[in-house]
Amino acid sequence: MRIDARHFGAIRSNQLKSDNSLPHDRFSDLERAELVHRLERLADVRSAVVARGKTLVANPNYPDKETIKQISQLLARKLR
Repeated sequence: MRIDARHFGAIRSNQLKSDNSLPHDRFSDLERAELVHRLERLADVRSAVVARGKTLVANPNYPDKETIKQISQLLARKLR
């Protein structure tokens, strides 16, 4: 394998720069604190989701017959 020495300086400087920065999949402490703060402000129960669930339960056609059939077949296969 042939190595071109002209690029060593560029490679080394790029490595030094990347060592000082966080990887893209990591959060800084400030970002983490903001996320925790936002999560703490969320309601434990989202009323819109509960209302939608109540509407679906009240609907006699929910879930539809095809969905019930598929679920029953899946359960029957698992019980064997």
